[in-house]
Amino acid sequence: MFASGLALPPNNRSGRDQIPTGTCHEVVWAVLKDSAAYIDLSPACLTAMETLLREDPPETAAALRDFSESIQRFAQSASVNLRALALASGIRRQDVQSLAQFAAQASLLAKSQVIHPAAAAVAAWRDPDPAGLAALGTISQTAGADTLSRSAAQALMMIHTKDTVPHLAKLLSSTDPELRGAAIRGLSFFVKGVPILSAENLRSMAYFAEVENPEYFDETISPYVSIIPVSPAKEAEYVNAWQAWWRRMATRFN
Repeated sequence: MFASGLALPPNNRSGRDQIPTGTCHEVVWAVLKDSAAYIDLSPACLTAMETLLREDPPETAAALRDFSESIQRFAQSASVNLRALALASGIRRQDVQSLAQFAAQASLLAKSQVIHPAAAAVAAWRDPDPAGLAALGTISQTAGADTLSRSAAQALMMIHTKDTVPHLAKLLSSTDPELRGAAIRGLSFFVKGVPILSAENLRSMAYFAEVENPEYFDETISPYVSIIPVSPAKEAEYVNAWQAWWRRMATRFN
């Protein structure tokens, strides 16, 4: 953050007479939040903005209001980079509207210079709300957005609720082995009754408290349940088995 703060926009670009005072965080935010055109021209400033938007929102009411208003403005920015960062900030806070907007623009946002932090935010989504799952499903099937698609598939795999199953089932026919692998593992988590894999229950190992779903876990699919990646040599067999399982079970998810 300190190094990024050295690359502040020139006064004639930022429209300011002097650099504002305050902590390094406050100085960088005060200048960059009103300097969208400069940010796209400066890798250092883009990195600084990514750092700022990855931080937790400010605690004071005035600062929080300023932050929220800026995020909303960035989400509509002509800059694909700022838009991706703003939406990623909302996604990290589990804001379903940010995820839905991101899904609608995924093919464009995939061209952003900040695609990796945005993809990380998508991969960390854990809210089982159906609207969010639908957005993840859209992202996972967006052509030409491999990084984002894999992140969305990762999130679907970790959530693996009943509402997630139709989205995972679609990934079984993907041409991307990572998406097929996420589908196999996510469906396996579902039939085994594994809780949503969040940071909290991973730390507490609560994910071991699985309760099999007898309605969906039958003897036919049992040999093909795997919560670890399947070897390439066996993947086709597993995919075929899970596709057959989905044909048997699909009507239960209407």
